[in-house]
Amino acid sequence: MVGSIQIGRQHSSGFAALAGVAVVAIVGMTSSEVTTFKIGLILIFVTSAIGLHVLVNWAGELSLAHAGMVGLPAFVVAKLSSDLDVSPLVLAPVGLAVGVAVGGVVAIAALRVSGLYVAIVTLAAGIAIDRFFFTKNWLIGDGNLVLSPPRLGPWELSTARSLFPIVLGVAVISAVSVRLMMQSRVGRALSLIRTDPSVAASVGVNMAVYRAGAYIIAGALAGVAGAITPLWVQRVSPASFPLSLSFTYLSVAVVAGSGSLGGVVAAAVALEGFRLFISDTSFIAAYIGPVAVIVTLTRFPGGLNQQGRWIRGLVAGIFTKS
Repeated sequence: MVGSIQIGRQHSSGFAALAGVAVVAIVGMTSSEVTTFKIGLILIFVTSAIGLHVLVNWAGELSLAHAGMVGLPAFVVAKLSSDLDVSPLVLAPVGLAVGVAVGGVVAIAALRVSGLYVAIVTLAAGIAIDRFFFTKNWLIGDGNLVLSPPRLGPWELSTARSLFPIVLGVAVISAVSVRLMMQSRVGRALSLIRTDPSVAASVGVNMAVYRAGAYIIAGALAGVAGAITPLWVQRVSPASFPLSLSFTYLSVAVVAGSGSLGGVVAAAVALEGFRLFISDTSFIAAYIGPVAVIVTLTRFPGGLNQQGRWIRGLVAGIFTKS
């Protein structure tokens, strides 16, 4: 009975995910250019937030350098695209590689400390990226890189709707890849490290390798999001990646809670979507993230994922009784 309920839950979550993607695709392709553009920004944000979700909620690690992990690949791709007159889409693997490299460097520093010092070290890494790379003319140009509309063969992708399938596809592929990893040996090892490091070590899990791998995975998804950013906005500046953005990403991970990707997608859509679509209440948008973190940690420490599991269990119980 338990097995059949679990299979039913997996099927229902799969159908819900497919339905959600279909709704987003329809809304994105039929809305105004402004609305489609904002939805694309949310999808890019979700792609990067999934990486931090793996790091924080699966591996039990921490990073306050995530904005830099997104921003540095974005600038590298934008600068190469501008200088070489190449579409950012072609340079997406470069953004991925830069993100992996940054994640690896942050991991080297973070794995040498523990506890509160991890936050301090990763924050210092984020500040270093911001103060060094985001001030160099050879990377940021005059501080505001503007790109021409990208091309795909003979077609110029000059509208948000024409680019939307690419951005949606990247977000879906990223989510599916992480979902498959969650069900693999890597996902189980990361979960065990987070739950009980001593047990993980006793069964032969290489703690250093998997912890470093979590930072690299976070960097890879941040690199993908960074590579897609210049393709979507066609303008990149240091103001797009402030240090406070790292706290926003961390807020999403906290509000999501440990578990599936549903929580992080919901948290990202709620927090970033509120900021983008409720512009008339910008003073509320500035505080919604911190307030959500406080409420989650003090009242609902399991985050949205725990609440989702409770609701699914309640519904499954009702159907089982009937």
